[in-house]
Formats: sequence, structure tokens, C-alpha cells
Amino acid sequence: MTNKQKEVLKSKMLLEVNQIRDLFGLRKLKELPKGYPMDQNSCPIANSLKSKRFKGISVSAETIDVYVNVDTEDGGSRISFEPKHLHKFINLFDEGRFPELEKESY
Repeated sequence: MTNKQKEVLKSKMLLEVNQIRDLFGLRKLKELPKGYPMDQNSCPIANSLKSKRFKGISVSAETIDVYVNVDTEDGGSRISFEPKHLHKFINLFDEGRFPELEKESY
């Protein structure tokens, strides 16, 4: 994958993240935040959606699960999203193809 293709993929992923943020009334991001590879709760996508409005975020190569604070018996509700470019982005990030988005240590 060329650098240009990587930048296009990052831009598409940022657009998809901002569409989700918009659904919850959160401001748009200008860039994806840094995160940890192989960490479904602290990868760039999970970090881009963290908010006090949510109980948690979990990201896999297929879905983004947002746990919303609502009054229900189980204390919350899960909303899942399947962004078109998530699978490719997560796999490449976990392979180390986006070093500029990797946090250095825990």
C-alpha cells in the first residue's frame, strides 16, 4: 500500500468516525488520535469515540460497539456500527502500517 493510499484510507476512516460522532452530537475531529495496536479499547478508532456520554467503546475489525449510558435494567445499551473501511484500517494499524498513529507505551 502506497503512502497516498494510506492517507486516503485514514481520511475515509476519519469521515466514518465523524459520522458516528455526529449521531451523538459530538464535535468533529480533524485527525484520528493515537492509540495502541491490538487493543480494542484504546486503538485510534476507540480513542476517537471516547466521551463521557458513553460507558465504553469496543472496536474489532468488523464492528464498533458503543455502550451508551441509559436507564435500563442492565445499566446501558450497546449500539453497533459497521463502517465500510474499518476492517482494512484496523488490520493495517495492527500490522504497524500506521506508525504515526501508535502511542509509544501504556
